[in-house]
Amino acid sequence: MNDDPKILREVVEQTYDLTDVCPRYGKETVGATNVFCVFHDNKNTPSAKLYVDEERGITVLHCFAEHRTYTAYDYVDKILVQQKHRYQSVQDYLIKNLGEQKFNELYTLAEQESYIENETLLEQTIDYIDNLYNEHNNVIDFINCLYLEKE
Repeated sequence: MNDDPKILREVVEQTYDLTDVCPRYGKETVGATNVFCVFHDNKNTPSAKLYVDEERGITVLHCFAEHRTYTAYDYVDKILVQQKHRYQSVQDYLIKNLGEQKFNELYTLAEQESYIENETLLEQTIDYIDNLYNEHNNVIDFINCLYLEKE
């Protein structure tokens, strides 16, 4: 069943921009002056800023009042699913907007990318521990370094 929240987040964020799913924000508001945050009551003073997160390559909304950053996934999940009940789930939103076949293709692709990232992280962790072990003369020094010294 294609319902892993981490994978669904990837599919939404790779497919939709926050300005695509939230009608309050247009492309022209990205990087402009502060805007009102849609995630809480914010009627008097704009407390958020839309900008492109260069590292992730997606538009995000940073709310200064909540000290939190939101993405298209958060809007779909928190507003369209939980608040307005327009969809039963994020998966339901994606299937209804993309079609089941396209959703399954994107989900499978995101799942494979996640697997590769996890494998890479595991290999890096194993290499780090292996190198650390080889740098020490005995097991006790290795364990002390690994758990106590926090290099």
